[in-house]
Amino acid sequence: MSAKPAICDVIYNGACPVCDAGIEALRSKGEGASYTDIAQMPERLAEHGLTAEDVQYRLHAVTADGRLVRGIDAVAETMLVNPRWAWAGRLAQLPLLRQLGWVAYEIAAFCLFRWNKWKRNF
Repeated sequence: MSAKPAICDVIYNGACPVCDAGIEALRSKGEGASYTDIAQMPERLAEHGLTAEDVQYRLHAVTADGRLVRGIDAVAETMLVNPRWAWAGRLAQLPLLRQLGWVAYEIAAFCLFRWNKWKRNF
């Protein structure tokens, strides 16, 4: 785990108000990452072999070395490029906290996905 990751692209669902607000908070002082909102640029999904539902369910990020990370790993990598949130990104990568974070993220992602479907935020 590096302290300063090289993220190329963060892929998120901007149609979700919660996701959009979270990304905006991470993007505000983040460095070295581009952000792809699939609600605005759905054609970019094919570049990474993703479907709209993949990104509506979980955050995804592509590292400079071409790795596609998703869920809590994408959140941690994205936090690391923002000096304000880097400490949380490092914590989220610690073995036990990563596992706990994974469980919490999956529960939250499931609930948020279902809520967005119900609200028709896609």
